[in-house]
Amino acid sequence: EKDKLLVAAVAKGGATVATQLMLRREGLLETALRHRGSHGTGWIHDYRHVYARQPNHRPPRNATATCRDRAWTCVAILRSPLDRVVSSYQHAMVTKLGGRLGLPGDCPFRRYVAYVASRLAEGRANVHVGSQVEAYYGPPSATMRYLPVETIGLGGVVALNAVAPRARLDASNLTSSHYRYRRPRARRPDPDATADAPWSAFAEGFPPYEDFFRDSALRDHVLGCLFRADAVLYARACAQPWLRACAACARECDARVQKVRGVR
Repeated sequence: EKDKLLVAAVAKGGATVATQLMLRREGLLETALRHRGSHGTGWIHDYRHVYARQPNHRPPRNATATCRDRAWTCVAILRSPLDRVVSSYQHAMVTKLGGRLGLPGDCPFRRYVAYVASRLAEGRANVHVGSQVEAYYGPPSATMRYLPVETIGLGGVVALNAVAPRARLDASNLTSSHYRYRRPRARRPDPDATADAPWSAFAEGFPPYEDFFRDSALRDHVLGCLFRADAVLYARACAQPWLRACAACARECDARVQKVRGVR
C-alpha cells in the first residue's frame, strides 16, 4: 500500500511550500510548473486544485481526525503569526484583494489589523487572515509533526525525514519567500511610524516585518487577542525535540519565539 502522507498548511502560512513539497514527492512538480490555469502558466496553486481532485488526493475535512490513524504520516507547516499577518497585508494590497474586501487602496497596516479583528469576531475571516489552528489543524495533536516554515531551508525537512522516514520530502532548491527569509532592500526612515504609514509609502521597498510591530500594544493585540492559539502552537512546534536536533532550526525558532514570548 502506498504511504499515506498529509502535508497541511494554510494561506500565507506555508501553503506554497507545502504544495511544492508534496508535488515534488509525487514527481509532479515540473508538471505543475508547466500547467496553464486561470493565472497563466507556472502558478502552482492552479495545479494544486487539479491534483486535489484526483483519486486518493482529496484533502481530509479534519486533519486531526485523519492523523489519529497511525498509518498516516502527518506534517503541518506553521508560520510565525506576526510574520503571517504582515504577509497577508502585503498580499491584500499587492493583489488588490484589499479592494474586494472593502479596504481603501492606501490602507495602513493598523487599519488592516482592525479589519482582521472584525472579520475574526464575525466568524467571516478570509483564508488569508484566519487562524492557522482553527482553519485546518484543529487542537494540537500528538500524531502531527509541526514544521515551522522558517526552518525549512535550514535543515528542518532533513530533521523531519529522520524522525518520519515515510515522509520522504525534499526541500532542496525550492523557492518561496515564505521560508527563505529575505530582508527587503529598503528601510523606512522612521520605523516607528510603519504601522500607520499608507500603503503608498512602501512603493520603493517593503520594510522589515518587525517594523510593523514597533508598537507593543499592536503586537500584543495580534498575539494575545487575534492569534493567541497560533502563537502558542508555534512555540510548542519550536520545542519539539526532533526539530531542536537541527541546531540552525533551533536558533531560528528561538529568535521567532522570543517575539511571541509572554503568550501562554
